[in-house]
Parts: sequence; C-alpha cells; structure tokens
Amino acid sequence: FISTTTTTMGNFCEHSRQTESKDNMEIEMQIQEIKEEKKIKMLLLGTGNCGKSTLFKQIRQIYSDGFDQESDKKESVAMNRANCIDGMLKLLLKADTLYNSNRELHKDCYIYLSNDEIKNHIKTVKTYREQHFDDESLLSFTEKDWSALRDSLCYLWNLPQIKAVYKKQEYFSIYPNLAYFLDRIDQLFDENYESTEKDVIEGDIRTTGLVNIEVEINDDIFVFVDTGGQRNERKKWIHQFNNVDGVIFVAALDHYATVLFEDEFTNAMHESLECFNEVCNGKWFRKSEIILLLTRTDLFKQRLLDGVPLSYCFDNYEGMNYINDGNMELECTETDEQFEQCYKCGLSHIQNEYD
Repeated sequence: FISTTTTTMGNFCEHSRQTESKDNMEIEMQIQEIKEEKKIKMLLLGTGNCGKSTLFKQIRQIYSDGFDQESDKKESVAMNRANCIDGMLKLLLKADTLYNSNRELHKDCYIYLSNDEIKNHIKTVKTYREQHFDDESLLSFTEKDWSALRDSLCYLWNLPQIKAVYKKQEYFSIYPNLAYFLDRIDQLFDENYESTEKDVIEGDIRTTGLVNIEVEINDDIFVFVDTGGQRNERKKWIHQFNNVDGVIFVAALDHYATVLFEDEFTNAMHESLECFNEVCNGKWFRKSEIILLLTRTDLFKQRLLDGVPLSYCFDNYEGMNYINDGNMELECTETDEQFEQCYKCGLSHIQNEYD
C-alpha cells in the first residue's frame, strides 16, 4: 500500500513538473512575441551611393557594439586600397572618353600618352588592378611593390587633367569619397597602415542583399534594415515591407550632378525623386512614418564650387548659380556671401522637389 502510494505521488510530481515546464515555455514564448511586437522596424531606403550604408555604420558605431577592431578595419583597408586603383583607372578611361566626345569642351582632360613618364605610371597601376589586398595576396607583396604603387598613384592623382576629370562627375559614376582616400595615398598604401573609424565610415562597400541590426535607444528597441540601392537590389526590398514602422529615405544632395552607377545616362537625383515618389505613394507604407534624410552636404557644396549649376538637373530652377572665377584661393567676403546664397537657394529648391 505504501509502495503503491509512493509511486503514484512520484508520477503526480513528475506530471506537475512537466505541466509547469510547458506553462513556462508558453509564457516565455508569449513574452518573446510581445517583445517582437514592441520592436520598432526602420527601413533605410534610397538609390545607390546615397549614403544609406554610411548612416547604418554610424548607427552601429553610436548605439551598438561599434566596429569590430579586427575584421571591419581590415576589410576597410583592403577595400579602400582596391577602390583607389579601380577609381584611378576609371578616371584615366573617362579622361579619354570625355576628350573624344567633345575636344573643345573637355580639352582640359587630354592626357599626353606620348609622355613616357605618364605611360609608365599608368602601366604600374594597371599591374595591380586585380590585387585584392587580403592577407594571402599580400604575402608576395614587397616594399618595392608598395613604393611603386604609391609613387604612381600620387603622380597620376596630381595631374591637372585627372583633377579636371574628377570634377566632371555629372558625366560618369565614381566612388563618392574617392578624393578623400587619394589625398592620403602615402598613408593608405603604407605596408603598416591601420584603418581609422573615419576610414570605415567613408569607405564605399556596396550593399548587396539586406543587413539588419538591433539597437536600444531611450529604452526602445529599434531594428534598422540596410538595403542595396542599385536597381537590381531594389527587387529585394519587398521582402522587408511587412510590419514596417518607419522608413528613412536617404537622398544625396550631390546627386543633382552625378549619374547612376548602373546607368550613366540617368541623372542620379532624377532616379532618387522617382524612387521616393514610389515609396511615398505605394500601398506598403500607408501606415508608416516616412523620414527624408538629405545627406552629403559637403559634396553638394563642392559640386556647386566646381561650377555645376542646379539647372543641370532641374529645368525649372531659376535661383542663383555660383560662378567660379577661377581663383578659389582668394578669400573674398562678397564671393563667400554669393556662395552662401547660392547654397541656400539650391538646398531649398531640392527640398521642394522632394516635398
């Protein structure tokens, strides 16, 4: 009798523990569901090279775990070095293309290829066009390689013709912050160079697919989703359109004077405006907050200083245009005031176009 009672109590206790465990699991699942529902999902949308990934990296740096000191910075060094070589070769190619398209308009782009020194430096840079700058490929790299590459890139970047081509980005697509790295060739192509956090942010690594990160801001959990902006990447956006609380649409101000990476016959800001219109008027985000973020003020100012009028992008623009008198080293109050007025006028017009 006692033995039977003990066995029954044991079964009862075991059954109670299983029931309690099941109840706990259900409670945990319910808590997790509530937490998921409370998460604020934010999509970063925009066309290619508009600054979405830069914003994403800044959010990660400020609110999350920052950058992985080893992998992120190592990847940044390799990519930025490769981009410098690829960018320089593209500038050389576009110098020839622009000059042959209109020899009078683009006579400042003509490079004297009969000059042996120029030819040798171009040949040196071409030698390293397939270099990935990863650990394995650098095993065979010598000090002679580093020195030759540094010298050739510096020489070509300082050619007036290359600088002239770089200012004509309304005709072709190039890495947005290429000048930032080409101005620092000596450091970037030093064998012992270590990337800074600014290098990681400024670097151009094209986003493919979708990347997300969870961060806590003022006791709220935000999920930021970074997306690729080129046309073939936008097809993937729709997979993230459910349960979106907010959209941050990123638009680069300097795009008024640039073209698409994937289609150099299309103005980048025209594409951005069309994309923004689709996002605002689409059925997916009728209940979502939409934030327009205009980026790259520094590059926008530089394009205005280069003398590219806003009317290049907008036929209806009737505001001021900055007139470059060719002497940018003179500090003139009147010129500064003129530029400031031009900048404010241009910025206001672009804001109205997106409104």
